[in-house]
Order: sequence, then C-alpha cells, then structure tokens
Amino acid sequence: MKILLLNDTSGHANWGCVATSAGLKSLIHNQWPAADFTASPAEKVPFRKLPVVRHYLERRISRAIADPDGTSRLTRALSLYGFDISQLSGSDVVIVNGEGMMHSRSGHLIRLLGILDLGRRLGIRTAVINQTVDVDPLSDKAALLSAVYKGLDAVWVRDTDSLELLHRLGVAQARIVPDAAFAVAIPDRARVASVVARHALPDRFVAMTGSSALSKRDGALFESVFCKVRATFDLPVIILASTKTDLKLAQALQDQYPAVRIVDSSVDYLDIVAILSAADALIGGRFHPTIFAALTGTPVLGFCGNTHKISGMLKMINYPVDEVTWEDGDMQEQALRRLLQEGPLLAESLKTNAQRLAGALSITNIFE
Repeated sequence: MKILLLNDTSGHANWGCVATSAGLKSLIHNQWPAADFTASPAEKVPFRKLPVVRHYLERRISRAIADPDGTSRLTRALSLYGFDISQLSGSDVVIVNGEGMMHSRSGHLIRLLGILDLGRRLGIRTAVINQTVDVDPLSDKAALLSAVYKGLDAVWVRDTDSLELLHRLGVAQARIVPDAAFAVAIPDRARVASVVARHALPDRFVAMTGSSALSKRDGALFESVFCKVRATFDLPVIILASTKTDLKLAQALQDQYPAVRIVDSSVDYLDIVAILSAADALIGGRFHPTIFAALTGTPVLGFCGNTHKISGMLKMINYPVDEVTWEDGDMQEQALRRLLQEGPLLAESLKTNAQRLAGALSITNIFE
C-alpha cells in the first residue's frame, strides 16, 4: 500500500506544526506499519505577492470542482498553481493535513480543496484530517468546501465549532478527533527540571504567547496584557515565540522591559512542553502551546485567534474559563484573577480531560 501525506509541516519553525506532523506520522505508521509512506512538505502559498494571478487560478479550480466532467481542467489548474500532480500517481491513500489552513481567509484553502477533489476523482481513498474549518456557512467558499468534503472517505476536525459547522453544511461523515499534537510525550519531573535548568529559567514564572489575531502593529495590546499578567501573578513572564509575529511583538516588548525573557523557535518543541509543565500558567492564543499546557496540567487563559479553534478546543476539554479578546481589559483581569485563585482545580481538570483526548487519539483509525 502506498500512502501520501500532503501538507507535512514538520519543517516549519512553529512548535505546533512540528508536533502535529510528528503525531500524524506516528498515527499513520501505527495504522499501516508496512505501508510505503511518503510525506510531502507544506508549501508556501504560490503567487502570494501576485494576488491577481492567485485569484484567477482559484477561480479556475473552483469552476473545475463544480464540473462533474472537469477532471482534466482541475488537473491543469492545479499544475499551473504549482501542485506536482505526479505525487498522486500510484497512491492508494492520500491524507491532507488541514491544520489551520481551512478557513475563508487562507490562501491555501481553494488549492487544498482542489487537491482533495482530484484525489477523489482519481479513485484514491482521500481524507482531510487534523483541521479547523471556519468559513461563512452562506458563502461560495462554504458551498465549495461542502461539495468536496461530502465526497471524501474521511473528514476529521479538531474542535467542536468546526464539527457543528460541517454538520450544518451537510458533511455527515465529519467527526471530531483531537489534534495530533495531543500525542506529544508528557515529560516527567526529572525531564522538566533538566530543561528548566538548561534554559536558566526561574523557579516560578508565567508563560505568554501572542495569537493569530494580532499583527506586528499590535504591540500596545500585547504590552497591556503583559502588564496585567505580571501584576496579577507577581511573577516573571516568559514570552514563547515561534512565529514571526510573536517574535516581533516580544522583541518590541523587550525594548520597553529589558528583563523580559524570550524563548524562540530555536528551542525544540519537546523542551517547550517541559517549560509549559513548569509554568504557573499559560496566557495567550496559540493553539498548540495551549494543548501542551493542558496535557501537563498548567492552567491556561486562551485568547482569540483568527478562527474559532481556541474556543472550540476549550469546549472539547470542558474548560470553564472562556477565551477572551485582546481588546477587553476588564474580561482579561477577571479571568486572570480566576486563574490565580482556582489554579490547582483548573489544572487537575485540564490534565484529566486533555489526557483523555490523547488516549482517544491513540486508538483512532483514519477510515472507520
């Protein structure tokens, strides 16, 4: 059997992307240990700086998907859009790692829908997994996504909001499966102590990230939350930054507060899991660090991103502290005080529910 995993993000600097791809490869290997397996790296959005060209090709892909006899047109449009069609040759199974790319503002969305539809048309068992889906249910993109997804052999989503959306769009076979990052190894106390010492971190601290809702110009919002966190916990705040935006925000903050410590993408994601295990809390809106914190029993305050993935994941783990926005200072202060006061109870509930999801992931088959 020949299996192709498309959109392998293990080469990214982002810790969550690396952890997710490691988890997916382990899942695939466990299900098909003797398969001929190929992982195709995630690509940058073609023609990103030429939006007229990109939108033209997206329209060609969309029209081909809508045409039952449009296989050759779809093949041609995808080739023009930079997809190597030969990757599909001889594949028995094609699995697309959707991650955070299946939303209406994503430059990857239409291209990935075209690839999925072409796999289906070629008679290949085709699945899209490990994804958040966030589109306006009344939009043309939602109609296109629904048409493609209904024909696939397996559709996984990683949060409750995405599942509700797909069921509303008529994708009956969609099911919820925890993000592959839930498969990450949980460090023991000796490992945590070793990592903290190696990175010269304080005995107690709060970790903080940005989110996809922020841009490099949102330094004032980031600084405001940082000041509230520091005042509430009266502990050092360590900024975890594996994205370009978070790093820019962290560096701007460090210019104002030289004592701020930044942990960047040069640090391995397994070390980040250990660092989060040692933290008193995690504050921010990065999806995978939130998973790492939950697995290790570190209380979190989730901030909104550019999709509903944080809110949906917090619902999955039955977390009683709702996500907050970067603009609502009053809600932030209330939630931070709750974390400080109820930390141990929140930690135990988080860890129990997150590890339950990890167990469910470990026994899940892609095609059931």
